[in-house]
Amino acid sequence: MIKYVAMIALSGTLAFAGPAMAADDRDDNGSEVTSKDNDGAQKIRCRRMIVTGSLIKKRVCKTNAEWAEAAEAGKRDAGLLIDAANQGGTNGK
Repeated sequence: MIKYVAMIALSGTLAFAGPAMAADDRDDNGSEVTSKDNDGAQKIRCRRMIVTGSLIKKRVCKTNAEWAEAAEAGKRDAGLLIDAANQGGTNGK
């Protein structure tokens, strides 16, 4: 009996969540993503970015290659910051 109630509750949840998830495409950071009709690295993706101190999200459009480059730069900068913190300073010495 509990199995059937759980299945009904789950199917009801999925019925409402499915269309919402399909319409609300988000990336790993929670930013909304829309795509233009291109292929591969030249495909343009737009994200609504959260701006600190503002209630309005900013729309930023870049190619997949540019988004990948920005992600790599962020990872590299984070790694440098962590390495500097582990060495006891952040002044680059």
